Amino acid sequence: DSSTAKLELPEELKKRNIHPMFHMDVLRPHIRNDEELFPHRDSKAFYDFGGDDEQEWFVDEINSHRWQGSKVYFHVKWSAGDDTWEPLENCKDLQPLEDYLVLQNVTDPLSLPRESPRGNQSGTQARQPRRARG
Repeated sequence: DSSTAKLELPEELKKRNIHPMFHMDVLRPHIRNDEELFPHRDSKAFYDFGGDDEQEWFVDEINSHRWQGSKVYFHVKWSAGDDTWEPLENCKDLQPLEDYLVLQNVTDPLSLPRESPRGNQSGTQARQPRRARG
């Protein structure tokens, strides 16, 4: 019986010269997340060892809009659980925007009514949205 194990590492870690040998005391079996009990708790990707540190966030839904002059902003619910107001430029290629437009019975964001149907007006911190997975 050996007290070490050799793991198969992803190519990205091999390229960074991460040693594949680990002591058995630090290894544990992987237990997959139960999505029904704990939704949206996917394990984070391993550290990228020098890549861009910016956290990637995903948009769960767009649930409202508001106009400021000639610009439209969308109330975005993020996968991390918080909400922000985002300009059209940050949302224009997102599926949640398409879903919101269907609910509003319009095909173009610039055709949205000037009176917002609902939503609070707070929370202006912007993040760079990413397409939702799945």
